[in-house]
Amino acid sequence: MAPSDDLWRGILSAIDDTPSLPPITERGRARSRTTARSDRKRPLLAFALAASLVLSAVLGWMVANEPDAEVVAVLFNDDGAPFALVGTNDQNITEVTILSAVDIPDGRIMQVWTKPDPDGPPVSVGLIEQVQSLVLRSPELPPPTVDQLYEITVEQQGGSPTGLPTGEILGKGFTQPRL
Repeated sequence: MAPSDDLWRGILSAIDDTPSLPPITERGRARSRTTARSDRKRPLLAFALAASLVLSAVLGWMVANEPDAEVVAVLFNDDGAPFALVGTNDQNITEVTILSAVDIPDGRIMQVWTKPDPDGPPVSVGLIEQVQSLVLRSPELPPPTVDQLYEITVEQQGGSPTGLPTGEILGKGFTQPRL
């Protein structure tokens, strides 16, 4: 989670207002100036401490609640280059990270698919509206297995109208156990 613009403005403003260090000479006067400056810096230090505690708590919460992938797959494009990384666990919480630049035409969207049954049809895991890293939840799927196929296709806005992949395959790969 990125800090807000207001937080950054406050930090930068406080840094700009920070006076320079006292000269090394004139020890007695420098000490009294340092004490006065320290008193002026206390609100800045308190603000910085509070901001760092809030950011640490948010980061800790995110790490603690991040899904632990049991299997991962690197999805490769037709040229054999890595396109995306997929990790999923037994609760079907799937994290997808797009690794390559992709230009999705207007009115189109990326859709993630998997084949929980090698002899069955592909099943949609979810839609990717923007090229990003995101977490998809698919509780209706059985737990993932090793060598399970995952792929990402380009579909019309809202996803495939047939419930099966219909568009260009951007990347595909098979899961392997997470080490």
